[in-house]
Amino acid sequence: MNDGFDFQFDQDAVRNDVFDSGSGSQFPVIVWHGKYSGPGSDCGFWTLDAAEAENAPGEFWKAAEVQFGGDPNAPLSSVWRTERLRACVLGVRKRILITDAAGATYSYPWLTKKENRVPGAYKSHFQVAIALPDTGDRIFQISLRGFSKSVAWGNPPSGSFRNAKFPAGVESILTDYAARASQHVKATIPPLCSFWIDLVPLRNEKGEKTYSELGHGTYASIFTADLSIGNGSGIERRFVGMEAFRRFQELREGQLLEWEKAWAKRPEANFGAAPGNLGKAAPLMEGFGRSDRNPEGEEDSLPW
Repeated sequence: MNDGFDFQFDQDAVRNDVFDSGSGSQFPVIVWHGKYSGPGSDCGFWTLDAAEAENAPGEFWKAAEVQFGGDPNAPLSSVWRTERLRACVLGVRKRILITDAAGATYSYPWLTKKENRVPGAYKSHFQVAIALPDTGDRIFQISLRGFSKSVAWGNPPSGSFRNAKFPAGVESILTDYAARASQHVKATIPPLCSFWIDLVPLRNEKGEKTYSELGHGTYASIFTADLSIGNGSGIERRFVGMEAFRRFQELREGQLLEWEKAWAKRPEANFGAAPGNLGKAAPLMEGFGRSDRNPEGEEDSLPW
């Protein structure tokens, strides 16, 4: 069986300090549209604002017009659209968002314990920095806010934090693939900067999109990772090649280490919270991380 591991990897090219994570840069945002509103609902695809790319950013992208947000009367926006987002993951950062009874939202580093946070509604927030095959050295960002998006990315394959209702997340799939490739080529290949991965809507055996129940009558299309080769994928191996690996590694070093670390700091370091104040982070500014053309604000999630 050909797993696409028929390549050579120069172990000496790996700079370990670049993968020891880690305010930052702002990158064009690619948005996942997953909210299912009933039969005929248009969901399970990615978009990039048309103003961010003069030409289609890849072979699977098409020009389209879509509505953002939940308002059926919202105007149409010009975008590039795809159901197959082919990308190389360069970096990831994660945090916890807590909205208190007064409506203020607070940001905490990922895995901050409950007793060290203000009480309120919990929401996970991930941002994934990626490169696309046909856009040179530009970095793009996927922003994943809420349960359905974060479980699609981060659901572990086993353990106490696994949600058995959902498949393993993209992060686990990519990490496992890098481990298998490393074993095959007898070199340690980082999951980041190394492989083209296709982010596609989850489908059943018949090839139909599936819609996951989130509770309270809410459903969503979630995405998963496709690392297949051949069979119409248009790709014979997932490894990006040593030239692209070195270039992506440099992009990560130059733009993403501090970007990652900005969310990894303790609340006291970020916001000057005093001891005994539950590590309370400063409230986010109104509209922080959102715009009228970004559907992240849609309530497709339950507290996780």
